[in-house]
Order: sequence, then structure tokens, then C-alpha cells
Amino acid sequence: MAIERIRYDRLVELLGEPDTVLVDVRTVEEFSEGHPEGAYNIPYAHRGPFGMVPNPDFAREVAAIFDKETRIVLSCKSGGRSSHAANILHAAGYRSLFDYAGGFSGSAEDPGWVQSGGKVAKTPMPGRSYEELKRRAEG
Repeated sequence: MAIERIRYDRLVELLGEPDTVLVDVRTVEEFSEGHPEGAYNIPYAHRGPFGMVPNPDFAREVAAIFDKETRIVLSCKSGGRSSHAANILHAAGYRSLFDYAGGFSGSAEDPGWVQSGGKVAKTPMPGRSYEELKRRAEG
């Protein structure tokens, strides 16, 4: 299956299904400032001294948490990083991937999670912070 780029209405539909997970690929700092309620945080990139640096462990960390049959929706700030992350997971053999075009903040073309009225959380659900997920991936 190819990666499906989706908008908010399709995202809500997918999240209503019990076998769908939302992975926010923004940095830990961005995630802690606010994220879609119920999202997992596995950053596609980290902030470095000279800008964003790709997370070399991204695919391995996702694979340690979710099997390749898991339906995964990827989201970032406005759709760029999530697209790259989806391509990496597709190349790794994931079969059911969705890229949320609007991301958390959105853009003029694609309203994001906040603009569309999605519930925002500041504290991740237990087991869904990057710190916890990274420990699971390493363990």
C-alpha cells in the first residue's frame, strides 16, 4: 500500500478505529508544548546546534514499538517531517501509513490539528513520551 496523505476529517475517521496509532514526529520540545491528545512521540529529527539533525534511530525506535502491520498516522508541525518519516517507514516495510498533511499547526493550504479543533494535551499519556518509548526501544 502506498502512503496516503490525509486531511483532518480522514484523520478523525482513522483515529476512531482501535487499531490506529498517531505518531507525532516533532521534537520532544515541540511535543511538550502541546500535542494531539493520545499521540506517541518519536522524533524524526532532533534540534542540533546548527538546526535540525535527522534521528538516526527513528526507524529502529518505531520498529521496537509497532509491528509492520500497525496502522500508523504520522504528524509533525505542518506536514514536511511527517512526509519524510512516512517514506522511511515505507522503505522499512510498513504497510499501512498515513501522512497527516496539516500537522499540528497547519498551513494556509492545510488546516492543522489546532485549527481544526483537535484536543491538545501538554502531558503525554503513560508510555507515549519519547523518553519512555526510547527506553523500550533500547531495552
